[in-house]
Amino acid sequence: QNSEQGKEFTIEFGYEGETKNYMVDYLATLAQESEELVYDGTVDNNLRYIGTNPNNYIKFNNELWRIIGVMNNVEDRHGNINKYIKIIRNESIGNYYWSGSSENQTNDWTKSTLNTELNGNYYNGLLDSAKKMISNVVWHLGGQSTFAAPVNTFYNAERGNQVYNGRPTTWTGKIGMIYASDYGYAVGKNVRNTCLATELSIFHTNDCYTNDWLYLSGVQQCTLTLDSSYDNRAFQIHNLGVVSSYNVHDYTLAVRPSLYLSPNIKLIGDGNGSTTKPFEISLY
Repeated sequence: QNSEQGKEFTIEFGYEGETKNYMVDYLATLAQESEELVYDGTVDNNLRYIGTNPNNYIKFNNELWRIIGVMNNVEDRHGNINKYIKIIRNESIGNYYWSGSSENQTNDWTKSTLNTELNGNYYNGLLDSAKKMISNVVWHLGGQSTFAAPVNTFYNAERGNQVYNGRPTTWTGKIGMIYASDYGYAVGKNVRNTCLATELSIFHTNDCYTNDWLYLSGVQQCTLTLDSSYDNRAFQIHNLGVVSSYNVHDYTLAVRPSLYLSPNIKLIGDGNGSTTKPFEISLY
């Protein structure tokens, strides 16, 4: 049924009778009947997939990725504001230092060795068709001084100006990672309201992490959220389900690349977002 909706949903532009079924608009329509898609109530009121295992699988780069949601008020490299679908690779590409070179042990993402890897070797290895679908946008680099805070505090801090000793507050690029707040807002089921008020440092309580699809059992994941109290720490999603701070050059963590798709993405085929029938997309 959902896939049929995707085929039928169109927007009339009023010139030459052209109609387009943008994926971003399809998800907004799907949210009207799906409990797996909800608005997060932030100042941007983004639309997010939530729960233990929602049907948010998407085929990208001939791989399984997952849709985090539709992010509002995202700025592109030209200063234009739009809404974008944000996705994350279903599996890690391996364990990497966030910033591991001996001469560059810093939590400045613009100088991070992981940034260089993701937007260099990793990006260059993507299929040409996938590269064309990636948007070059502004990523926020605001920091948070403690992990003993609920998700809304993290979200606002990530978009704020609290950074260590003059670090940049934004970066413009193509490949990044999720924020700690993306993890927090992905929680679902009947514990969602409780967990949204729960500090991310104790997200292992109240069944929060077990109802959060961004959690990977036994895996410690990198995030783009910085610990603004230090020059060399960032936040991780711990394998115990909590968010904690760690030294970016002490050890490697699992990396799941994240990116924003072009606004000109359309839904094709009859995928329904399941693992066996993921959404399929193409550019107009």
